[in-house]
Amino acid sequence: MTDLHTRPHHLPQLAAFLAAGVSGARVRLEEFYLVMADGGEASFAFGSKIAAVNAVLDTIDSGSRVLVWADPMAPVSRHFDTIRTRTTGVTFDPVDLSDPNQLSTLVCDNSRLLWLEPPIGLQRRIPNLQALIDCARGHDLRIIVDNAAAGLSCYQPLGLGADMMLLGGDEAAPVAVVTANQPYLMFARERLRFFRDHGGAGAADAAAYGTLQALVDAGLRAAQKSATATALATALASHPAVRRVDYPGLPSHPDHHLLQRDWQAADGKLTVLLDRDLAATTAVVAHLQAAGLATAAAPGFLTQIDHLAAGRQQIPAPVRAEMGLDDGLLVITVGLEPTAQICAAVDRALAAE
Repeated sequence: MTDLHTRPHHLPQLAAFLAAGVSGARVRLEEFYLVMADGGEASFAFGSKIAAVNAVLDTIDSGSRVLVWADPMAPVSRHFDTIRTRTTGVTFDPVDLSDPNQLSTLVCDNSRLLWLEPPIGLQRRIPNLQALIDCARGHDLRIIVDNAAAGLSCYQPLGLGADMMLLGGDEAAPVAVVTANQPYLMFARERLRFFRDHGGAGAADAAAYGTLQALVDAGLRAAQKSATATALATALASHPAVRRVDYPGLPSHPDHHLLQRDWQAADGKLTVLLDRDLAATTAVVAHLQAAGLATAAAPGFLTQIDHLAAGRQQIPAPVRAEMGLDDGLLVITVGLEPTAQICAAVDRALAAE
């Protein structure tokens, strides 16, 4: 794995930025993102993820179409569906581009953006970015990659040819929009700068300083999570209580070759389908909670386990099935606990059933 956040030539500059204090930290955060991002030309830090998303969408005209390949249950997708569609006159079309050749059949005259949020959905799909770029260039279609989940330690989409990238923390942390070094993005950069400076959405210096502090060991944390997720996925793939594991780091995943070609490492999230009904899967989660996992505390540091069907029983069973929300489905986001501790706790929880 290429540990971009902790390369020796990055750390002195980051240390100098931190030593400069809180005042002006937003500008320094934007500058440091450009240092880390391969192929970036400009960076604009916003106060939240939704503020950054809105700024990008405001670079296109009313009546435009956005093709979206992302998790439909993720906050950004829900923002598209419930708010932006109603208020802006922009149409958001969910697509599946597992076959990148499908893009040419989906693009219309008013298609302006292709929005990607890898790894995508419960199957943790990885887009064939090179093939999508080749098609998009012939249709005046800009490609934006929401890279907040994977991070630059795992994935460098601008270096592969994407036009824009979202980068940053969770909904409460500053999120930067980084644009590629392309002349045709000059208008988008000017619009993003205007919205940041005059739209009330720019990141506060205090929050930006906190993000700079977090970047000191971000690469090390990403490396540990990737190693732990790979070890856990490998162990679960052959477990008799597990029906399926979706994780790009496994050779059996349909996009493993794209991970090896385009990514520095897999991220720390995997989807696991247990051969269990709702009650038995709930019991597995209870065992993990008793072991100190599956907690809602300290996201990003402690392992999170989401039993998707348990919180969505109000959705009719046929609809849940269509959404892929099997009663035995778990989404595991590994934390920074020792790899052996996480794997042993999951194994004990499965054996208890």
